Amino acid sequence: MNRYGISRGVSPRETFTQVGEIAREVESLGFDMLWFVDHQLGMKDVYAAMNIAALNTQRIEIGAAVTQLQTRHPTVTANATTALDELSNGRAILGLGAGWVSVHSIGLQPNKATEIREGIKLLRRLFAGEVIDFNGVEGQLATARRQIPIYLAVSQPMMLRLAGEMCDGAILMGAADPEFCKWQLQFIYEGLEKAKRSRRASTRTNRARSATCAPGRQVKPQHSMFGNRCPLHGSGIDLNSSKRPSSIIIRIISRCMRPTNRS
Repeated sequence: MNRYGISRGVSPRETFTQVGEIAREVESLGFDMLWFVDHQLGMKDVYAAMNIAALNTQRIEIGAAVTQLQTRHPTVTANATTALDELSNGRAILGLGAGWVSVHSIGLQPNKATEIREGIKLLRRLFAGEVIDFNGVEGQLATARRQIPIYLAVSQPMMLRLAGEMCDGAILMGAADPEFCKWQLQFIYEGLEKAKRSRRASTRTNRARSATCAPGRQVKPQHSMFGNRCPLHGSGIDLNSSKRPSSIIIRIISRCMRPTNRS
């Protein structure tokens, strides 16, 4: 089954009212997932944006793409994600990554694959409501509801295998080239085989950014996920499907680029 998603960041120039409007538009156009970039210095708060999107939609899945393990403790991320899951009536998803831009911008280094593996294990236990030893102090996530799907942002072999082994989906970074996609998928399949999981256990999402924000011009997928910081800068597509018509992306971009009245 083909599924389509939109990945976007919320510009400081964009109002949260517009976030809700765009979420409704994305859902009305038939998209299945709405991802929000987590960049604490460059964009508006990801959880505020996701919660507003949840309250303005009925069907579409909503998640961060991607958050990481350093600017928030996993317990904070888990609690915020379960709140999103409640507000959305079970539509929350969690995109996790090493944290390049968000951690480099505060002088830190991205997490290593071994650290991400431990973070995923901890998030799974938190979502299960297990009692956990935190440095000698026992605690559990009181708001735990269900195992919220975890998608891992990946590009290179070690992380690709980890996604196949432990996660519900993979967000393929820089995967505009079909041959590169095929190369990446082989490592995901290796991870699935190592964990004795079916290929149906994992969803692959292509993370691409739109090349322009100007209505009326063609939107083409690019290798880089970063670039011109417009309010809507990316689109995620199922790797087994054809590309969504660019006119749909243009329509959403046109809405989010409307001028905002300022006092």
